[in-house]
Formats: sequence, structure tokens, C-alpha cells
Amino acid sequence: MRLLPALLLGLLVAGPAWAGDLAVSLKTPSGKPVAEAVVTVALAPGVPRMPIKFPGPTAWPRRT
Repeated sequence: MRLLPALLLGLLVAGPAWAGDLAVSLKTPSGKPVAEAVVTVALAPGVPRMPIKFPGPTAWPRRT
């Protein structure tokens, strides 16, 4: 029975990682959309940077 409270506390402290949606709309001062814009998103301060790891191969066969 001592294991259950410790397990629940661990689940609460760990916290889930949720993916979020990002919608960016770039417009000129007149309200027209900006063509071919490049947007860079930076991490918030304190967020650890970790490499992205994909399950499986990261190279795909080339098709012509």
C-alpha cells in the first residue's frame, strides 16, 4: 500500500508532455498576407534542448 501513494506522486510530479498547435499569420500593415515568409520559433527560457529522435529509419529511398 505504500507503493500506491508514491506512484501517484510520481505521476503528478512528472507531468505529461503535450504537443501543441502553432498557427502563424503574417500580414502587412495593410492586412495583406506576406508571401514566402520564413518563421523561426525559439524555445522559452529554461526549456531543455534535446535532440529529436525518430523511431525507425530517418532516411527514405529516393524516387524519381
